[in-house]
Amino acid sequence: VINNFYNKLPINKEKIKSKNKNKKTLYIPLFIFLGIVISLTAGLFRHQALVIASGSMVPNLYRGDVVLVKKLNDSEKVKLDVGDILVFKRENKTIVHRIYKKLESGNEVFFETKGDNNENPDGYLIELNEVVGTTNIRIKYIGWPTILIYDLFNQ
Repeated sequence: VINNFYNKLPINKEKIKSKNKNKKTLYIPLFIFLGIVISLTAGLFRHQALVIASGSMVPNLYRGDVVLVKKLNDSEKVKLDVGDILVFKRENKTIVHRIYKKLESGNEVFFETKGDNNENPDGYLIELNEVVGTTNIRIKYIGWPTILIYDLFNQ
């Protein structure tokens, strides 16, 4: 009796297909977007997304901005000059500051950096092996969720 009841119910197959199609239309772009975001933040390619976590580069970069970092090889690192925005790793931190001075000694190149919002240079020299890359692309405000999560867990 129950089987007969359910077998006699009118089923609108077109409506079900339409709902499934709408889900695919929504999920495919979402998965593509998430794939791109994960790839950029994981550093799998030559470019990597990075969230600015301090105000040391104001007025050019603000806390919560995302910058696109172009990773450089050694020959490109040597060509960097005063005024370029440098991305480097120092004591397990990634720092984004402007090149204040370039010092060359024989085959070695060092950079002195300074945040645009800081009064004084950083007080240490950056070696080529510490340089990650450079940036000149900024997306405003998109990094705020990362900043809020970071602040929540590091109080």
